[in-house]
Amino acid sequence: MNSALGAAGSSGAAKKGDKAVLTKNLILKEYKQRLRDSVKSLNDNFQKIAAAGKVPADDNHKTNWSRMSEYYTANNEVNVRAALMVRAVDELLKLNADLKQFLILHDFTFVTNAIESAEASTNKRRAEADQRSSTFRSEIASESADIEKELTEGGFAPGAPY
Repeated sequence: MNSALGAAGSSGAAKKGDKAVLTKNLILKEYKQRLRDSVKSLNDNFQKIAAAGKVPADDNHKTNWSRMSEYYTANNEVNVRAALMVRAVDELLKLNADLKQFLILHDFTFVTNAIESAEASTNKRRAEADQRSSTFRSEIASESADIEKELTEGGFAPGAPY
C-alpha cells in the first residue's frame, strides 16, 4: 500500500516538474518570437529607409511642387520608420531585461548548491561542537567524581559543615 502511495506522490512531483519544464519552454518560445519580430522590424524599416532615400532617375517631367511633395512624403516616411526602429530597439532592450530576470529566477542550481554547501558546513561544525561538548561533559563528570572521592576519603562528607 505504501508503494502505491509513494508512486502516486512521485508521479505528482513528476507532473509538477513537467509543468515547470513546459512553462519554461513556453517562456523561451515567447522570447524567441519577440526577438524575431523585433529584428525583422529593424531590418524591414532599415530597408524602407534606404529605399526612401533613393533619388528618382527621371526628373525631366516633374515640377517643383511634385518634387517638394515627394520630398516631404519621403521625409515623413523616414521619420515614421525611424520611430518604428526606435520602438523595436526598445523592445529588444526589454527582452534583454526579461531574459536576465528569467535566468536569475530560474537558475536554482547555483542557489541549491550554495544552500547545500552551507548546510553541510553547518552540520560539520555542529557535529564537532557536539563532540567537544560530549568530551568536556565526560571530563567534568570524571573530575567531579575524583573530587567527591577525595573529599569522602579525607573525612569530609558532602554537605557537612567545615
